[in-house]
Amino acid sequence: MNSKLQRQIMSAFLGIILLSTSVCAQAATPEISRLAARAQETLGWRLGVAARSFRDRTFFEAVELTASLGQKHIEGFSEQKISTGILKNLDYSLSESEQEAVTRKLRSAGMTMPVYAVERMPLDQQSCSKVFEFARALGVETIVCEPAPEALSMIEQLCDKYGVNVAFRQQIASGSGVPRDPEDISRAYQGRSKRVGVCGDVGEWMRAGAKPIEVLPLLKDRLLVLHVHDLKQFGSEGRDVPWGTGVAGLEEFIKEAYRLELKPTLWTVEYPPEREETLAKIAQSVEFFNTVVVPIAEYHRNYVARTTSVRRLAGVSSEEHKKIEEAIPRTAPALPAKPRKLLIMDLNVGRHGHPSIPHANLAVELMGKKTGAYEAVFSNDRAILQADNLRQFDAVFLNNTIGPIFDTPELRASFQAFIHNGGGLIANHAVTVTSQDWPEFGEILGARGASHRDADEKVIIKLDDPDSPLNAAFAGRSFEFTDEVFRFMDPYSREKVHVLLSIDVDKTDMNQGRPRGNCFREDNDYAISWIHQYGRGRVFYCSLGHNPYVFWDAMMLEHFLAGIQFALGDLKADTTPSARRADSRNSR
Repeated sequence: MNSKLQRQIMSAFLGIILLSTSVCAQAATPEISRLAARAQETLGWRLGVAARSFRDRTFFEAVELTASLGQKHIEGFSEQKISTGILKNLDYSLSESEQEAVTRKLRSAGMTMPVYAVERMPLDQQSCSKVFEFARALGVETIVCEPAPEALSMIEQLCDKYGVNVAFRQQIASGSGVPRDPEDISRAYQGRSKRVGVCGDVGEWMRAGAKPIEVLPLLKDRLLVLHVHDLKQFGSEGRDVPWGTGVAGLEEFIKEAYRLELKPTLWTVEYPPEREETLAKIAQSVEFFNTVVVPIAEYHRNYVARTTSVRRLAGVSSEEHKKIEEAIPRTAPALPAKPRKLLIMDLNVGRHGHPSIPHANLAVELMGKKTGAYEAVFSNDRAILQADNLRQFDAVFLNNTIGPIFDTPELRASFQAFIHNGGGLIANHAVTVTSQDWPEFGEILGARGASHRDADEKVIIKLDDPDSPLNAAFAGRSFEFTDEVFRFMDPYSREKVHVLLSIDVDKTDMNQGRPRGNCFREDNDYAISWIHQYGRGRVFYCSLGHNPYVFWDAMMLEHFLAGIQFALGDLKADTTPSARRADSRNSR
């Protein structure tokens, strides 16, 4: 989808598919709401509600109202009081315990705050740094603020330092209003970090007399946050109405954002505070958005599955190729009982995927060839997951897959039956966020979630089962490793899986870098790799694999090869859940 020709073909197909789509907010159903979550995951989009829409309420009340609409994301607002018990604004003046209260509130509501709007960004570096520190602590990805040309260089440096974006409400080059010339934006941000960009406001564009669909191409990848409005009329007298009932042309606007491959941090529903009417109008806008994006996402999944090539050599330098070849085990830990066939998929729907994907593909392919343990077959066509096609394989390797790959009852049934009836599954890293709306896939895999700290987190890894043949590479010793290390949520449990490796929390700094999501478990159990039985099938998962160098580390390749042979059925290993093994040892 990167080439101009592919985009033209995509637009043509999309136009045919969506030509007859009639959008009516009142037509939304619970089924549409369910499908909308999958659609957002497919497109890499997130819909959220601006807390300032409830500015006469507390932030905690805004969270509850947003959650009541079934939404998972909120845009915070620095001038809003936290709660009746914490009469402070949502800003860096909050104490550590008060910040933790905000985090708990979001977590209990199942919500995130990816965007945080600051009424006034401080112009001195010390205070500005505190804003960034506060935002990072709450998991904010993008700060929205008014432009401050005199502080732009300082803000840009802080963006890179803290890993947080800044989206300015107005165009710096044009001062105010809507830029009519693409060169305005080019001049304003030329040479600037990609973490600095624009918070687009559809309502302001319309009040300035600009058609929203004509502004989108001007902003391109500098559009970091999008405040969406629909107005009854263009011009300064335009007043907000629910999405799809005004003159903004939002259905075509949303389709155009897809065609342009725009991925703002958040699509924000923002509505003037009108007490109970506000909630009803936001709900109507959410329904409109859901109804529009579902058919777009269905088209996108089918298009991506047909046209996305497996990444085998792209991105692997000759030096990296040599490192991978040199690190591959000379022999397999087990002799194949028969010729084995391994399907490898690296399909990413809604995201571009991890940089390690081509390195993992190459390593897995070369390990099979060098050791004779299996034949690697690569495909991202989801048709290969249908029952008749899956029968030719002994196991499936999902290499860092992301998104709703198993999105039909037929694909889910065939894959579940394949594993349950004796097939194998190997999975690494991001697979825990594949098809998140299919609960049974979490049971097959053994876990869900992908909370983590920075991609260079240094951990001490201990061997939970030193005697397992899958851990032979480590010679019974713990070791230090650096990667993006995930923390998991249900259904992960030592009652269900046989843990091979985990973080040694007593020897690891568990507070390194910025947390993405909830990085703490009350049981202090942070598994890294495991195996388990699903019916008669065999599953091996390893969370390592964000960085390319994982796949030229000799020990890790030996661990992966053993995991592959276990899943194929050639390497026998104890799969007793770890909790039961511990109980058995304690009863002796």
